[in-house]
Formats: sequence, C-alpha cells, structure tokens
Amino acid sequence: MTELKTVVNIPLQAVFKDDNFNSWLAKNTDEIKDALGVEDWELTEINKNETVFRFTESQTSEKYFIYSNMGEFQEQNLLNIMALAQAHQVSRVIWIMENPQDKTIAALMNINMLAKKKYLTLMTAQAFKTGDSKPAIEFREH
Repeated sequence: MTELKTVVNIPLQAVFKDDNFNSWLAKNTDEIKDALGVEDWELTEINKNETVFRFTESQTSEKYFIYSNMGEFQEQNLLNIMALAQAHQVSRVIWIMENPQDKTIAALMNINMLAKKKYLTLMTAQAFKTGDSKPAIEFREH
C-alpha cells in the first residue's frame, strides 16, 4: 500500500533561516514571471537591499515594479510602494508578502477600484513540504 504524506505550510523564515528570501528571489525572478503568466521580461533594476525589482515586459513594454519586504509593517510598506511606483512611472505594481492582513487586502482593492484597473497586485509567497522533503515555494497572485 502506498503511504501518503500530508502537505504542510511552513513559515518562510524557517526555510530561509540561514539565507534571505529576497536574495533567493533576486536569483529566481522567473518564479514571479511564471506566477503572473508573463511570457518574457527584462530585469532593469534590483535595489541594493533586493527588495525592489523592476522589469519591462518584452512584448508590450509594460513596466512592472515588484516589492518584496516580508518583515516590515504592512501599512508603511504600502506608502513606500506607492511613492516608489510613482517615481518610477510603472504600469503595474506587484507586492509580494507571506501573510497579508485583511486591512492590507482591502486597501489594495480600494486602490485598484480608484485606479479603475488592476494597478496593484498582491502576490503571496508561501513554503510547503511533505514529510522530510525539501520545501517548495509557491507564488500565488490574488
């Protein structure tokens, strides 16, 4: 008989205890691209803290601003994201976090409603594993 294992969610901090999630993300940006369903893009900038990534989609020239700073207060991050996105004149903002708060989700929905388009996209990054397997990171667009 086949023994089945349960898939469990584990905190990203447990996966990246000796490393930094954003450093890993900087080397694996295709994970974001694939989760968004973007065919091809060119990385145009990564900031020194590896929390801000800018891409230009190859076919449409649409500019993406990706912000990933897992440990900071979400309301402060939202203000930072809006200011940076405005300064870089991007057409779409992707905010990556592990566990969004309800009020953060509501704020993003209101911003998109006021913009009359999907300007701000929330993407969660979560780690899963079964038994003694290596963890897998899943990105999900919301």
